[in-house]
Amino acid sequence: MFNLKQINSQESLDDPNLDIEIRKKIFLELDSSNQKLFVYYFFLLYFSKFLKKNFEKGESVKILELGSGSGGLAREMLKRFSKEYKIDYYIYDLDPGILEWAQSNCRKKGFECKTILADKNKMGNFQKDEFDVIISLHTLHHVHPFSVLEELFTNAVLGARKGLFFVDFHRRFGHLFFVKILSFFSLFSSSLLLDGKKSLERAYSLEEFKKITDRFKLIFEFKLFFWNPYVIIQCSKHDQ
Repeated sequence: MFNLKQINSQESLDDPNLDIEIRKKIFLELDSSNQKLFVYYFFLLYFSKFLKKNFEKGESVKILELGSGSGGLAREMLKRFSKEYKIDYYIYDLDPGILEWAQSNCRKKGFECKTILADKNKMGNFQKDEFDVIISLHTLHHVHPFSVLEELFTNAVLGARKGLFFVDFHRRFGHLFFVKILSFFSLFSSSLLLDGKKSLERAYSLEEFKKITDRFKLIFEFKLFFWNPYVIIQCSKHDQ
């Protein structure tokens, strides 16, 4: 069984010197785990409610995803919503090689997304209302230190015309039990489980997220779950 006492502060994906082929392998394993654990299903279920609240069927929706990964979320989003809305989808990442690869993965499945290379010196350099919605899945806990996360939120609020929809881990009492359950069933490699533990250790608390969102003259909604360590952070500017 996976040893929860192993401690190392940095996740593999946060190592700037990590070989791109190893990075791709990790992203593919994460994509597989997101399908096995219904993470994509969970994201799409709640995001569909956000779309219905803010857009009419057939309306154009320009979406920016923070952190491209393997292109897995982009693939699932385009598969699920392209028939109902005119989706203009962008993926955003610091690594040009990963961006190109993620875009290629989507094309192989018949879906088109555009790429934006992130500026290493400015987290989220967006123009006002440049996108309709800015989203992320499992990205916020990678953004450190806290001041950089604050900058990202500030620029995301500026750049999103209709609102934000983020799903991530949050640090709370007993949150590491989630990894322990996964390790018990031996569903994933020990390296991925170790990275999952690091993700939960580095995740921000609900109080830290609220410290950021309280700065804005907007209403942010937080949805928590008893059975997993996820938090949905969403803001619909239409409601303000």
